Amino acid sequence: MRSLLLLVALLSAFLVISPLNGPCRGVVVAAAEESADEDAGGDEESIEEEEEPDAMEDQDETNTAGGGEDAESMVRNHPKGEECIKVAEELEREVGLFDNSGIGADGRKKIAEKMKEHADKVTGKDNHNEFQQAFHAHLEKLHSSSGTFGAIDACIFLLKHHDEL
Repeated sequence: MRSLLLLVALLSAFLVISPLNGPCRGVVVAAAEESADEDAGGDEESIEEEEEPDAMEDQDETNTAGGGEDAESMVRNHPKGEECIKVAEELEREVGLFDNSGIGADGRKKIAEKMKEHADKVTGKDNHNEFQQAFHAHLEKLHSSSGTFGAIDACIFLLKHHDEL
């Protein structure tokens, strides 16, 4: 009975504070194994906790531009950051959301062209390190993996690519 209560408590905490594929999954798996071993007469201390890799360790640029809170605040504090975000949001309204794969190849091409024009104005660098091609490639990768990517992420990508962050 104690094992069942422990399992219920852990599952409840897991569902409240962790995504289903997050690092807490290993704790729940270990608790479930412990519960099963106790029911079978196993020794509690011999149970080893199964570890899951940290979901943030292998995060690539498919769901963000590798930013996070620090990068977002850096964009917002950049002299052209708020302007960048405003233009990126307008572009999303005009063409479609950056992370919407439904915009198709033409939409990705148009967004990349518009972001290149925007980058030229914001940074004064004309297609720096082939920004248009890099942004287009990023959108293709993003759309094939169903990641998330918004206006702030686009500005993080733009400013990092142009050595501004």
